Amino acid sequence: HAWSGKGMDLEMGEPIKTVPELHRARVMVSPITSQELDSRLANSKDILLLDVGLSPEYSKGHLRGAVWISRSWLEEIIPALYPNRRQPIALTCPNGMHSILAGATLMEHGYTDVSVLEGGTGGWQSEGRPLENGLTGTLVEPNDIALSASLTGDKSAMRRYLEWELALGERYE
Repeated sequence: HAWSGKGMDLEMGEPIKTVPELHRARVMVSPITSQELDSRLANSKDILLLDVGLSPEYSKGHLRGAVWISRSWLEEIIPALYPNRRQPIALTCPNGMHSILAGATLMEHGYTDVSVLEGGTGGWQSEGRPLENGLTGTLVEPNDIALSASLTGDKSAMRRYLEWELALGERYE
């Protein structure tokens, strides 16, 4: 009520069911099954296995040998560390969605041998394939997530937030 009561427009109708960028990205990248990826990893030592999920997800479980990078650093870090645009790259994330978008980004930057693990790390694990835990390989500092004070237990930060909330409420009463 507050939004429309101030004369602000509300969006009406059905929500968008497809994301055009995701569809475009799916067309650009090559999907790879768990079995195909397992075979490629066993037969080739030059494939770069990137996990582009969130760092806490990577820490909880990722494919053996996968290195983590935040999607926001792809354009800067990957060309600097891996300038060969023919470098075979396989991407994964917990469900395969972030990796599809990351794969399209790499393709747009001239990488030609980019594949995305179907179903992501979750699909890999559901097939009974092993995962390793921890921040075993990171290409950038894993600071992609800012945990709330309620999760970190920082009581002074919680107090500051509560005071901010109370002051905010007083401004709008």
